[in-house]
Amino acid sequence: MARMLNMTILAVAMIFAADEPRQTCLEYEPAEVTVTGKPFRMVFPGPPEFSSIEEGDEALTYWILFLDEPVCLNSKPGSWDEDEANVYHMQLVLFFMEDMYKNYQHILSKRVIIKGQLYHAHTAWHKTKVLLKPMEIRLVK
Repeated sequence: MARMLNMTILAVAMIFAADEPRQTCLEYEPAEVTVTGKPFRMVFPGPPEFSSIEEGDEALTYWILFLDEPVCLNSKPGSWDEDEANVYHMQLVLFFMEDMYKNYQHILSKRVIIKGQLYHAHTAWHKTKVLLKPMEIRLVK
């Protein structure tokens, strides 16, 4: 009877495991990665407290990429980065590319493919656990 119960539990577990999507594991910089999703403009509380716009914090606008499928991140030994699972969204770090916000307004809310480098959040200015520095952005046709 116990053997039959164990076999049933194993069979059910295998069925659920088959339905669960496999996550693609990516690496942090300097590795280059390619991800697909939709970027949206979002507002977050900034200085001085980074907690509430209603209570006087500056309103900061960021672009957040919502991925088509979740990913996981593997850190390297000795790095400041952290392993992450079920990453569904990433802050796009666009300030290093001149006129990026102006030149890429047309991609907002549209499916894009972005090639770039990832790093882990480490300041109050970082609004998602993982951030993406784009090197190339293309609309999905």
